[in-house]
Amino acid sequence: GPGSGKTRVLVHKLASLLLMEDVKHEQLLMLTFSRAAANEFKKRLLALIGNAAHYIEIKTFHSYCFDLLGKVGSLDKSDTILKTTIEKIKNGEVEANRITKTVLVIDEAQDMNADEFALITTLMEQNDEMRVIAVGDDDQNIYEFRGSSSGYLKQFMTESKAARHELIENYRSKNNLVEFTNGFVKKIRHRLKETPIAAKQTDNGHIKLVHYQNGNLISALVQDILSTGLAGTTCVLTKTNDEALQITGLLLKNGMQAKLIQSNDGFGLQNLAEVRFLLDEISVGDDVKMVSDEVWESAKKETRKKFQMSSKLEVCNNLIKLFEESNSQKKYKSDFEVFVRESKLEDFYSGNGETIFVSTIHKAKGKEFENVFIMLEDFNVATDEAKRQLYVAMTRAKRNLTIHLSGNFLDNITAENLERVEDRDTHLPPHE
Repeated sequence: GPGSGKTRVLVHKLASLLLMEDVKHEQLLMLTFSRAAANEFKKRLLALIGNAAHYIEIKTFHSYCFDLLGKVGSLDKSDTILKTTIEKIKNGEVEANRITKTVLVIDEAQDMNADEFALITTLMEQNDEMRVIAVGDDDQNIYEFRGSSSGYLKQFMTESKAARHELIENYRSKNNLVEFTNGFVKKIRHRLKETPIAAKQTDNGHIKLVHYQNGNLISALVQDILSTGLAGTTCVLTKTNDEALQITGLLLKNGMQAKLIQSNDGFGLQNLAEVRFLLDEISVGDDVKMVSDEVWESAKKETRKKFQMSSKLEVCNNLIKLFEESNSQKKYKSDFEVFVRESKLEDFYSGNGETIFVSTIHKAKGKEFENVFIMLEDFNVATDEAKRQLYVAMTRAKRNLTIHLSGNFLDNITAENLERVEDRDTHLPPHE
């Protein structure tokens, strides 16, 4: 479930396999869907077991396949990379020792699509005795538009007669927030979970639902944020990028520190001038594959000097720091290139409590904030996917949850300390 410590459980499981069950690090493979998740696992493992964590393969599906194919071609053209890899494994074109694993760990298993599931199945066929540990939450599959389906997780559980453990305690959210989201999640059909989520915290936060008779919710939402005494981290979640953009603009206009978490689809970090410069700087050494400490330090220094006035230097510094944390032993140029290519701009914003983040629901998955505001103008909850999106949005909140909406689909959900407000005013769009 949300906030149930899935990452923590996995990190401790990996540590126990290595330290207590004598699994060799080269026999362990962990696959994730995003570079941010791979970074987080590597970071937590390093904190738990030290340098041994450097030798464990924690890769995204794409970079693992890219490695198996000998890093030939471009990671950008990755639509077919999984299919090609599966084909080569089946035809015996991949060295056996590269795919011989005794333990395979899959994070966010509900997000698998047909190709990712086929890769897992192929690896299992190659390793009869392989143990597979899959962690996921079918209530949080919100990527159906790219072919992902929790049906593959169900199929995996059935076909491999998997032992199932439900993590039903929520450590993240206040008691009444869990009560509220439990009431909502029951509306989703064909769920894998049988037990309701239980709140670990006994005290309540605050839930406010503002229901509008008319449209144009943006101005009223921003006014609500301005008049709320916010403490701790805050995020505003919307359905569309356009709404997020307008809200950010209006918050800034009102003197608030606000940051739009953009997806910049098609714009990779490798297109940032700062990152391109850094990549050029690390390519000057004699060694074509490795980056020496001297070259690395010099490249950092030159990049910071050249771009000291740039607004993107913070992103670049955070990128460097994160790469160093997970690659402190040896630095390979190809690893850094893949790291850059797979990372997303939104992974490298460091916020303070003052900054209000504004994001679409999809980009907030896996994150948590003290205060969450959700804007649902003309939000249609007819499909299970839309319900899961809203469930993901609501479960980001640790303490306070405020929802501005024009529909009546939350009318019959109850919880303690829940305030309902009817707004009958006519609001103008923000630019008028």
